[in-house]
Amino acid sequence: MFNRRNLRVKTLQMLYASAHNESLTHIGALDNIKRNVTESNRLYLYHFLVMAKLALYQLKDNDVKAERLIKDGDDLPINDRLLQNPLLTQMRTEEAFRAACKSNNLNGIIDEDVIKHLYKSLEKTTIFKIYAKCSDEELERYHVELVKKILKKVLNKSERFDSHLEESFLTYYDDDHMVRMAVSAKISSFQRKKSDFTLLPTDVNMTEQVQFAQELFSKTKNMGEEYVEIIEPHLKNWELERVTKLDLFLLQMAICEFLEFPHIPVKVTMNEYIEISKEYSTPKSKDFINGILDRIKDELNTKNLIKKKGRGLLQ
Repeated sequence: MFNRRNLRVKTLQMLYASAHNESLTHIGALDNIKRNVTESNRLYLYHFLVMAKLALYQLKDNDVKAERLIKDGDDLPINDRLLQNPLLTQMRTEEAFRAACKSNNLNGIIDEDVIKHLYKSLEKTTIFKIYAKCSDEELERYHVELVKKILKKVLNKSERFDSHLEESFLTYYDDDHMVRMAVSAKISSFQRKKSDFTLLPTDVNMTEQVQFAQELFSKTKNMGEEYVEIIEPHLKNWELERVTKLDLFLLQMAICEFLEFPHIPVKVTMNEYIEISKEYSTPKSKDFINGILDRIKDELNTKNLIKKKGRGLLQ
């Protein structure tokens, strides 16, 4: 599932869309945020579902190879190592994940021809060949590495899979990079000896995700002009017109969090928008955002306008 940074990016995208589409109403934008957050989560879940289906496809592939051995004498390599992989096993068996896939109608999107195509691509990778042939003692060290390579070398490299996702998910092009980063991070966090690993963290609430993004959008949109008045004196030798739209939105969103979200630490807000600027704005935006926010933070603190609930949240 997504973290707050992903939700901030969704809000940024909607602010940008709202500024360039006069026919988009405020209610319409809020509805789009809900749809986009939901669709992003569906795309995230779907990547794991596809990997689970790849493991299951190994059974079908083994049956085909066994038939060819009987019929034509073809001695093709047969193994079930994917079915032994603990992370892929969790993707197949975790009840909360399976329930989420069912409630989001993801199984109906699966295309068996695409799964076959991906599996055949996986068979050609070096890590698959190593995983298939290594000893049981060596297998442990390759479990997570294999799944990382399935994502990086198979799913991320397949034009056919890209086309399949484009046809199946409305927000695919907006979400592609963000979703694959989130999937990669989840894979990397897997530790077999820890029993508390889940594909669906219990502390993630879809309703709360949507509410956070909608509230951040609404308050930033409604207070945008007032936030510009806070920003402008700190631009020094810059004219407001020279500030890119994305950078201006990032600054407005950060100010909104300073003033309107009492449970989010100031330091967290600053770090988040600096990191987002690295990914989505210009090469110079990181330093620009950092400098402006630092001065605005000091000004608002001096005026005692930042009200945070909790020890250390003003830092």
